Amino acid sequence: MESRDLGASALADDKDNTHYKEINYYIQYSDGRFYIGLWDLYNSRNINTAVAADDIFSYSQRRTAHIIDLRTNYTFGPSFPINIEADIMLYGGANAGEVVLEPDGSYKRTGILPIFRQATL
Repeated sequence: MESRDLGASALADDKDNTHYKEINYYIQYSDGRFYIGLWDLYNSRNINTAVAADDIFSYSQRRTAHIIDLRTNYTFGPSFPINIEADIMLYGGANAGEVVLEPDGSYKRTGILPIFRQATL
């Protein structure tokens, strides 16, 4: 069963006076067993304006609070009932806590295990 989707969701709430906004966009494909999706995730809660822009439309490489996320999943099927999923942050996340912006403009990743490590011989 093949499916292709393009979608978005938005939410706003001010009952706790935080002016909360969330907006997510995605494009995804599935053939029944394999799924791949590209998501743009943003929420305005607890943005640290020292490291991230609080503008919902800011996609600045150094200050965006958006996270561009690649999501993949493979289901083996009924005879081998296991799903394998990998989600990879591709861009952004200055406010997410997974990265720290260094003074030279580079990002230092925190709490994430490297998938590939350079071997030294």
